[in-house]
Amino acid sequence: MREKQTSLHRPRFPVSISVWLARTARAACSSLGCRISIHENGGNNWPDCLESNRIAQSEATTDHLAPVIPLTQSERLAATLITVLERPSGFGARLQQIGSYFGQLPPRLGCSVALDAAVNCLLYSFTAVSVGEPRNNSLELVCYCTAISALRRELAQYDDNGLLSTPSETLCASLLLAQYEILKPGPAYTFVTLSGGVSAILRGCGPGRVQSSQFEVAIFMTQYPTIITQCMLRGEDCFLSGPEWANTMRRTWNGYESSITAELWTALARLPGLQVRARAIDRATPSSSSSNLDAELLSQIYNIRASIVFRSDAVTHNLSTPSVYATYPRAYRGLLPVRDFRPETKLESLQPARYIKQATFYHTCTILVNTVLQSLLSAPNPAISLQTSQSATYILETLDFAKTTKPFGAFYMTFAGPLCYGVLADSMQKEMLLAGMKRIFDDAGIVWTHLSMQGVFAALTKGGWRNEVVLTKKRLR
Repeated sequence: MREKQTSLHRPRFPVSISVWLARTARAACSSLGCRISIHENGGNNWPDCLESNRIAQSEATTDHLAPVIPLTQSERLAATLITVLERPSGFGARLQQIGSYFGQLPPRLGCSVALDAAVNCLLYSFTAVSVGEPRNNSLELVCYCTAISALRRELAQYDDNGLLSTPSETLCASLLLAQYEILKPGPAYTFVTLSGGVSAILRGCGPGRVQSSQFEVAIFMTQYPTIITQCMLRGEDCFLSGPEWANTMRRTWNGYESSITAELWTALARLPGLQVRARAIDRATPSSSSSNLDAELLSQIYNIRASIVFRSDAVTHNLSTPSVYATYPRAYRGLLPVRDFRPETKLESLQPARYIKQATFYHTCTILVNTVLQSLLSAPNPAISLQTSQSATYILETLDFAKTTKPFGAFYMTFAGPLCYGVLADSMQKEMLLAGMKRIFDDAGIVWTHLSMQGVFAALTKGGWRNEVVLTKKRLR
């Protein structure tokens, strides 16, 4: 059985989004041997993947309603989506883990053929993956090609300059298909391209569009971590580092995880540009002017580090709650004995997992900025080295927790895992971390190796890929 292959190297983004969508559709069909024309459905209808997937198609929301109120295809899709969103499930199996905008999709279905097709496509894959059921790859491929075709037709209504006025629903369809790339069987090469198209539109429109509606806010919240990490991996400056975008990231945060995560991402957005400058200094001939620039660069990286470390007390406070002890005792940082935890709402039951995940992200940011800083110092700073080691220890201690957040809540480990791996000196700890990453991601078709872990670490800390790194490979079952 062929598994997903993701080649992570410096991507080249086409100028015309309509052109790259056409290429994406052709590549998707040819890579999986599709012999079905993506125009077969006429552009107005899309094959109902959910109709063939009894897991996703809830009788309570469709079959029982149909005799009373005839539902359109979009209404049936909306009913299914609502059922999936409200279905009782663990932290890692919730659709909301993929994006906070899903809760705002049901009333928008029927407004855009591309959005309906993208939701239909992703829902089939989500429901199959979430319960570990076999997937109909042929049917799924038809849905995917149809969704790409519908998106291409909607974007074709705008020339390259008019793409900035792309409707929210069309923009969301592009984001959905980028996320589907991670879930679908077969290669995931077009994730960066589709995601890059969303980022380009957001950048061109500016912060004003992002704040124009709650739906746009939710799309931006889902996308900006990808924007920042892709800039690091490509070795490019990040447009989100500007003050207006930084304020937008802070204002758009929804508050259920407090502002800690938003503040950490806001700090990280400034790092790719400084990495670009650091590489330029390395290539320059040493001089007094370059020394002054080096000092200024160090000062700015120290400021980023201060912004990150400032969140330490808040992170520790969150980990000191009884809910964290009840969820995963190894992450608990409070006093003993601990009073019982009895959640009264769904939010309360999910909050401790968010605290633990948030703390992992904090320690990952600490490792990243400390590693970049140490690389610019004339000699290692022992205090910074100790802090880095402590952050790596936390990530190792919560490795088993990350496994419980499968399949959709654990993708933060694709960022945390390699950064932790790169600073570990003990080969046994590296083996333990790699084994944990395999347990988390093997079922998703993402196979980590020592080479890929080190490659991602180097790309993130040095600002860009030096060589092509294959994160996943074919494997037999």
